[in-house]
Parts: sequence; C-alpha cells; structure tokens
Amino acid sequence: MNKRKTAIGFAAVLISAVAGFSHAQANGLGERQSTVAPVAPVQVIQPASATRQVKYLLLPNQLKVLLISDPAAEKSAASMNVDVGSTDDPMDRQGLAHFLEHMLFLGTGKYPKADAYQDFISGHGGDHNAFTSATNTNYFFDINNDALQPALDRFAQFFIDPLFNAAYVGRERNAVNSEYTAKYTDEYRRIRDVYREIAVPGHPLSRFSVGNLETLDVDTPRPLRDDLVAFYQAHYSAHRMSLAVVSNQPMATLENWVAESFTGVPNREVAALSEFESFLSEQNKGTFIRVQPRKDMREISFVFPVPATEKYFAEKPLSYISFFIGHEGEGSLLSLLKAQNWATALGSGNAFNWRGGDAFAVTISLTEAGVDNIAAVEALLFAYVDLLQREGVEKWRFDELKNLGNLAFEYGDKTAPINEVVDLSSSLQLYPPELVLKAANWYGKFDKKLIQRYLKFISPENMLRVLVAPGGEPELESTYYATPYSLEQHDAGGNLLPAEQALVKKLALPKPNPFIADDFALLRDSVAPEVPVKVVSSDNVSVWYAQDHTFGVPKAHVKARLLLPPVADTVEGAALARLYAKITAEMLNETAYNAAMAGLSFNVSASSRGIDIDFQGYNDTLDQLVKAVVRDMRKYNRSKKYRAKVHDRVFADARMELLRAYNNMQLDSPYRKLLKNLPAFVFSPYWAPEQLAGALAAMDRASYETAAVSLMSQADLQILVYGNVDKTSARATGKTLANLVKGSRPPAALPSTRVVNMSASKTAGQKGRWNSVPVEHADAGAVVYFQGADDSLESNAKTLLLQQLIATPFYGTLRTEKQLGYIVFASNYPIRDVPAIVAVVQSPAVPVSKILGEMDAFLTGFESRVLTNFERDKAAVISVLMEKPKSLAEQAQEYWQTVLTDQDFMRSQKLAKAVEAIQPSDIQKTYSDQLLNKNTRLLLLTPPDAAALLDAFYDEVDSPDKFKKGAVTYDYK
Repeated sequence: MNKRKTAIGFAAVLISAVAGFSHAQANGLGERQSTVAPVAPVQVIQPASATRQVKYLLLPNQLKVLLISDPAAEKSAASMNVDVGSTDDPMDRQGLAHFLEHMLFLGTGKYPKADAYQDFISGHGGDHNAFTSATNTNYFFDINNDALQPALDRFAQFFIDPLFNAAYVGRERNAVNSEYTAKYTDEYRRIRDVYREIAVPGHPLSRFSVGNLETLDVDTPRPLRDDLVAFYQAHYSAHRMSLAVVSNQPMATLENWVAESFTGVPNREVAALSEFESFLSEQNKGTFIRVQPRKDMREISFVFPVPATEKYFAEKPLSYISFFIGHEGEGSLLSLLKAQNWATALGSGNAFNWRGGDAFAVTISLTEAGVDNIAAVEALLFAYVDLLQREGVEKWRFDELKNLGNLAFEYGDKTAPINEVVDLSSSLQLYPPELVLKAANWYGKFDKKLIQRYLKFISPENMLRVLVAPGGEPELESTYYATPYSLEQHDAGGNLLPAEQALVKKLALPKPNPFIADDFALLRDSVAPEVPVKVVSSDNVSVWYAQDHTFGVPKAHVKARLLLPPVADTVEGAALARLYAKITAEMLNETAYNAAMAGLSFNVSASSRGIDIDFQGYNDTLDQLVKAVVRDMRKYNRSKKYRAKVHDRVFADARMELLRAYNNMQLDSPYRKLLKNLPAFVFSPYWAPEQLAGALAAMDRASYETAAVSLMSQADLQILVYGNVDKTSARATGKTLANLVKGSRPPAALPSTRVVNMSASKTAGQKGRWNSVPVEHADAGAVVYFQGADDSLESNAKTLLLQQLIATPFYGTLRTEKQLGYIVFASNYPIRDVPAIVAVVQSPAVPVSKILGEMDAFLTGFESRVLTNFERDKAAVISVLMEKPKSLAEQAQEYWQTVLTDQDFMRSQKLAKAVEAIQPSDIQKTYSDQLLNKNTRLLLLTPPDAAALLDAFYDEVDSPDKFKKGAVTYDYK
C-alpha cells in the first residue's frame, strides 16, 4: 500500500509537454538572479587536521551547493545529484530515467553538438560519467583546474536547456538496449529481475530499471520524446538537485562561477515523490524462492523489508545490526557455519531501497552441504539475532563503533576529486549541510529502543527467502532476463536437529577489538627519505623504506612479495600459488576481520611470480597485525600437524571456490572474457582462466600438500615499508617478515617476465594474428591489440598521446553514430614497459565482420584528422602524468610498482617530458605504423564469423602457447 504525496501526476505534465517544449521554457531565465540566496551561515564540520575551505550555498532557485577550495587539488571536479531514479519511472515507460540520463549528454541549446561536452572534458585532461540508481541520478566529471569554469558552464546547460534532439532519440534508445543486452547474462541483474517479479504490483521495485526497445518504444504508448520531455519537466527541478564542486580555485571564484552558471536551473516547485511501504505483500511474506543461476553459485538471502532509516543517520540502527550479524570473528555466525562446512562467506546490510523503505538482507554463500542444511542455517541466523536482541544492544558496543567512525572521519584516505564530489552531491540530498562530510561515519547517539525495534523486523514472519543454486525444476521465468525460478511457501523459522542444538551455545558476541589504535602522533624526521631507499639487503631479503611527508595521517603500508620459482615456471605452479593464498587468507580470516574493523587490512594473493602480502592501516597497531599473520603463516609452513588441521577445515572449500570462480569466468560477457584472455597471448608468465581451472581440477589434497611444503624452499622476499614510520620500525618489520623465508635458500634463478615483441616476431610476408574465444553470450565482440614500436620511454609517450587523440572520436563514431553497441572504447594497455592500445567493441546488433570493418573504416578515415586537437590533447596527457597520488594508499602502490619493476621513481615526470617533445610528424608516423599496419595486430574475437575478412589480412593462432612459442620477447627481471 502506498502513501501518495505528489499532487502532480506524470500524465498532467505530459499534456503540457506535448503542447510545446521550447528552450526558453526549459531554461527558466525569468528566475535567474545574480546573487546567492540569503541563508543562515552553515559551518560544515571538517576533520580537525583539514586545510581546505568548505562552504555550503543555497542558490536563489533553491539548488543546494557544496564548494571545496583545496589549494592542493591537482584536478577540479563537479557532480550534480538529481532526486529521481529508476524506481520513479512511469509504469508504462520503464527505463525512462535511465534513458534520460543518456540523452542529457547529447547537446544543449548553448552547446548543440552531440559530442561537445565529452570532447571538451576529454581534451582538458578529464573524465565524465553518470549513473541512475533507484532514487537518484548522478552526473559527474573531472578536468584540469584551468578549464573548470567553461566545463561548469557546459555542465549546467544539461539542467537548463537540453535539446533532446529527435535525431538522437532513436540512436540512444538503441544504446540503452545495447546496455541491456550486454548485461543480459549478469547474475545480479537476473536475480534482481526475480525480486521485481514478486514485488507488489505498482511498487517502485516492480519496475524494470534499465529499459529496452520494448519499454522505450518510439511511438507506444506515446511519442518517446514527449515522454522524455515530460519526465524531465516533472522531476528535474533545482530544489531537488544538489551540486558539489572541488577545485584549487579560491572560494570566492568558485562561488561566482557556480552562481553564474547554475542560477538558471529552473525551480519548477514540483511536489515530493510518493513513498511506499513494503515491497512484499502479506501473502508473499515467508515465501521461498529458488532461482536457477547460469553460473555455478550457491547462496541464500534472507530479506527483510524495514521502514526507511534515512532520518536515523545519527542512530544508525541497521548499521549497528549489520555490524554484528556480518561479523566474521570468533563466535560469529559465519565462523560457526564455516566450522560445519555449510558456508564460505556472509554479508549483511541494505540490499536495496526505495522511497519509504529499505530491504535489509543477510546473504550467505553456501557449500553444497549448506544447501542441504538451509533450515539449520536459518535457525542459527535467528538464534544469533535473538542473542543480539537479548545481550548485544549495549552502549559500550555502540561507543566502540562511534570511535571507529570518528577515526575514519578524521584519518580517512583522501579520494580523487571525481569520487569525492559524487559522494558529496549524493550526501547533500540526505543529510543536513553541516554534517555532509561527517554523517556517513557519524554515530551520534545510542538509542537502544530504536535498535531493538529494527531487530524485531528481522523475523521469519517478515522475510523473503531467496536461494540461488543449480538444480530444482523452476516453473517460472522472469520477464526481462529470462531467469528460471520457482515460488514455494515455507514454514516460518528453520529448525535444528537435536544433535545440532549444541551449536547455538557456540555463538558469541564480539569481544572488545584489540586492534583499535590510540596513538596518532605524526613523525617528522627531516632526514627520513620521501622516496624509498633500500635499508636492508641480504641474500634473499630486501627492505625498502620511505617516510610520508605529504598526507599527514597516522598510517602506514607494508607490502611484501615472496618470489617463488615454482610459481613462475608452470601453470601448475601458478594454480598452487592461488590455492596457497586462498587457504592462507581463510586460515587468518578471524584475525584479519577484527583488524579490518579497526581500520587495518591484510591481504594475501598470488602474483605471476609468487605470493603478495599487503598490510595497511594505523601504524600504532599495524605491527601487531604483521606479527600475528607471520606467526600463523610460519606455523602453517612448518608444522605438518597444524597444516593438516587447517586443511581439514578449509582445503576442499577453498579449492572448490577457486575452481568455481575460474569456470564461471567462461560465462563472462564477451569483452570481459576477451580482455582476460589477451595477456595469455603476449605475456609470460600468465595463464588464462581455463588453464588455471584445468590445473586446479587435477590437484588433489595430497599433491597440493607435497607441493606446498617445498614452495618456500627457495624464496626471495622484497618488502616496502612506507608511511608514518621511522627507519628503525621499518627494519623491525622487515625482520618480522623475514621469518617467512627463514631457512629458505635464495633462488638460483627466477624466470624473467616476457612480453611478445609483435614487430620483431613477424617474419617476411607474415600477416597479423587472430584467435577465437568461445563465449556463452549472444553479443559479438572484438578486441584489437595495437602494440607500440618498442619499450622505450619515447614509444610509451607516443602511444599515450595517440590513445588520447583517438579515444573520444572512436567512441563517438562507433557508438553514437554507427550504433554498434553500448561497450565501445579505445584505451591504453601497457604490459610492463611495453606500450599498447586496445580497441574494444561488444555489439548485439552486428556481427564481428561488421565490427572489424567499422574499426578499419574509422582508423583509415581519422588519419587525416588525428592532429586536429594535437596541442590540446598533448597538454591533457602531460597533466595526467604530472598528477600526484591523492592518498597514502595511492602513493604506496606507485612506489611498490616501481620497486617490483626496477624502474625509476621519477618515471612519470620523465614520461611527461617525452610527451612534451613529441612533434606532429611523430604522431603521423606512429599512427601509420601502430594503428594502420595490420601485420602487427592481434585480434581476439567471438564468435569467428569473419573468415573471409580475416583470411585476407590475418592468420589464425590456435592457442596462446603456440603463439608465444619461439616469439621474440622483451625480457624483464
């Protein structure tokens, strides 16, 4: 049942729109004023250490604005959030909000060219995008600081005077449909389509959010452009928008620019949108839904409709509940389910929302045994909820979360401006302006009754069960994604067998977190290196160290790589490393989870040449985590008894999870699968997912244990310690980590990494190469790899600039004009020091032969125009290269990559100088050699329907191994 608030219906607005929509009506010039509306001053709360100016404005048209003037910002960014989304679509025009998002990019009265905005942003070092969520639509961009004012002017016109050019309505309708078909096999969308089917008719969640050719029919039930204009006029109103801008410009300048450009956004004074209650009817509460996935996956979601919690952002009842149900430490629900071999992962929190409500969900990844014991899993969930209700709603626990939230606010990593403005414009719709920076992390006051009230909604009587698993005999199919599913009525509440009753006693609430930091003093050693230097160098251990003098946060990063010869030698070694990393992560999960809740993190993963171990967080307690991890890893490596105990618990599930993940990659969308297979043809050591799956399938526990024991017998350990640490601490950390290779011999030789030299590997008269990759998807796809001339700095610079010059025209021609599909791009694709460009197209509309023909036609035709924006695009590339890392994490990663690849810490600056030196004639030659020479191309396709076209210019390659065998390569240590 809905509680309707709006007084203006869509049909009423449509009548006025059909009567005539002119630019003068859209731009609201009569409401334009030159000054900011007088409002009581608002002091926006910032972290204590903040050095930026922050100001909240309310323009005369009631547009909310948040401005941040940051002298250190190397780029400017802006985001506009509009308080309307896909759940607000008219029922007879589903997908309209998303379609409108697409159309706003295609010209305005002041800037009528369809690609004017995109070209300007790209040409000034920027990026842009937009998204439509359930209740919001967000548009955003970043750009070089000196181009912000004209960018804002172009951006503002989206909301003042969009053309909605009839010539592009049909084209962009096809683009939306291409987006729909491109993600037709996406499991998340397939499952959500089932939720849509069972929602109360007319409820916001019953709408199809993406849109396709049917729901966006040009003429039915009304002309599509008329509906588009009506929706825009009904919902795009200044008082329901919020704008965020970050720049290095002075605050007064930003204020003037925003007032000049955005005061013209019309305030249509439309009423608030409707609110709705639960998406479940009383009849559907307690329903059991079984969904049949395409991929090999098993998970169950327990979904509980609850009243909206937006107004309780200070009390955070669902965040509190989610923290405990989703906990993964000792005594947690997940820990118990894992011990029973019923589950491998658990997540809890808001699954989706609508105006008036949220859907709180507990989603559990199940083993096959877990699927057979769903009733017991459910019973344990409610036993934990009961424990939380009885004993877990305590002020000290809330205060611990409050402390962690305050730490996250005070010392959170700075994000790139483009990401920050999206968060801020969205938050400005939800929170009071003074709290807009803080509210997401702020635990204001403890309200025990409110938390317990929301806990009562988490009950069998207010629940939808959704099992996603193979098998069953589904008798229904969802409308838009053809998802097979079945509906069953289910007894409320699961039951435990008498032998399982004792399990409930093993559930326990978390103890106080031992990893919470309390020392936040910043080190300021004037002689400490800011660029990493090697402070330890032994036979098989190297430690690099640098102290942070830039970001001023009490945090550090510790990165380690175990270089292991068996991993780099064979696909079996690579599979072994991945399984070793998976088992290690599982073994340490309870420790790592507590650390993560306290703002620390630990990750272990396989690289192409060994095992990577990554720690980060507050330096006060980071060493505590490093020691705990090393202790358990060393115990695992050296104690047969301990190793057997770990394997009894996790080996089978870890192996099966990895195997399932690699097999499921075969069901990826065409362009994703092609890109995942590309490195297997040109880079070693690298193995495609199907190769790793084959090696894992052949690996049983006995063979794994034999190989794992000898894995560390020869090892080289590289370490980086960076952040709020001194040299003594860095050496001590290195000494702790060195225990992992204690007793190991330095590797006699580690296989080099190799990249195929496409030019040198070509013999006289040889053609380009192609390979067909099987994909279970109806769309056609093509990835074309254009390698640079060599691995020099100059070749890298030319490739970077060439990609910048072609990217926007390539997208505009093949996607917008030729309408090949939603997924179209040309991007840089360097491997080690070898530069390359990849051109990617996935199309539901045309075969591979047409894709390749249009690519070639573009490349041939654009050659004469490639220098049109030469100076502008050169400046854009240089600007990107000269950007500094935005956070301690970004800087740590940049340093780490330099350490691992033995490169120069000033490489980006040197690359920028190389770009500056490029002349137009250099680009003309590079264009011809790199993009037009088919003899050095590598094509990956699906399906291979272009035989005649391919035979003329390309030779087929049977497999990655055959292609690389005997090839000339670039070799790196």
